[in-house]
Amino acid sequence: MLRRFMLAFIALLCLGAQTASADVSVKGYFRKDGTYVKPHMRSNPDGNFWNNWSTKGNINPYTGEPGTKSWPTYTPSFTPYTPTLPEPTLPDFPTYSQPNYTPSQSEPVPPEAPETFMSPKPAKGCQSITIPERKIPQRVIPKRVIPARTINGIYYPEMVLPEVVLPEVVLPAQTMTICN
Repeated sequence: MLRRFMLAFIALLCLGAQTASADVSVKGYFRKDGTYVKPHMRSNPDGNFWNNWSTKGNINPYTGEPGTKSWPTYTPSFTPYTPTLPEPTLPDFPTYSQPNYTPSQSEPVPPEAPETFMSPKPAKGCQSITIPERKIPQRVIPKRVIPARTINGIYYPEMVLPEVVLPEVVLPAQTMTICN
């Protein structure tokens, strides 16, 4: 008999300790609209909607009121993701041309410029390199269909990426001087 009483007493102590650790006191505060909320007790916030006193089936041990909420209010409403992609447009590629410049006799050479200023020969210890004209051919990126799918519970509908045509680009010849 004494043994049963001790077991019941220990069980009550354990249950009481669990209830005490699950309760949190909230100090009184003012809401944004100016309403004052009195100090009160609430269940320990743990992110689980179903073990709160306000959930249907649970009873607030301090007020004796049954819970009224049947579903979390923070559940996002489901709206399928529908991407709106702008029509692809290609930029206007600039055309490059090498200017034909020949200095005239009347243009003075600045005094701080070296003797090789505008000289067709590279300076001593320098090397002249010419990169020939290059053509980058037209490129066609074919139409692509990305199938509908669900990722992490979010539905993404089928997306159709249109064909894109990149025009031919001509890069003119360039001459560079490299000095050590």
